Amino acid sequence: MNFGKVRTKNGYIVLRYKAVDPARSKLFLGLSAAGRLVFEHDWNMIQLLGRPLKDGEAVEHRNHQRDDNRIENLELVIVWPSGQRTTVLGELIRARAVVRAYGELEARLQAAKAGQPYMAPEQPEYVEPVEPV
Repeated sequence: MNFGKVRTKNGYIVLRYKAVDPARSKLFLGLSAAGRLVFEHDWNMIQLLGRPLKDGEAVEHRNHQRDDNRIENLELVIVWPSGQRTTVLGELIRARAVVRAYGELEARLQAAKAGQPYMAPEQPEYVEPVEPV
């Protein structure tokens, strides 16, 4: 693709593209009304994800420098209807904690509905580590 870079008044880098590979044109859907401009930070995240950004997703700069579009400086965030923003990584960490805390709850509820006692999965027996000789 042939890109031209332009800096906005706000300090963001915008890419103007002149030609789009038809196989990659789906990545441009919804990026601008004209379909000819894309923020460089959004484009870099799109390249990393291999898909367009979804509704409610945004890309933020970790160091708050709007022209630093290195992938290690970009973070995918979720923008909730309330306007609150959370990182995708933070949401994954929270989701894992919920699964750890309540993972057996569904199985317990299903057993209760069926009138069966809940049998927890067997935990492997703890074996004390042995120091090498």
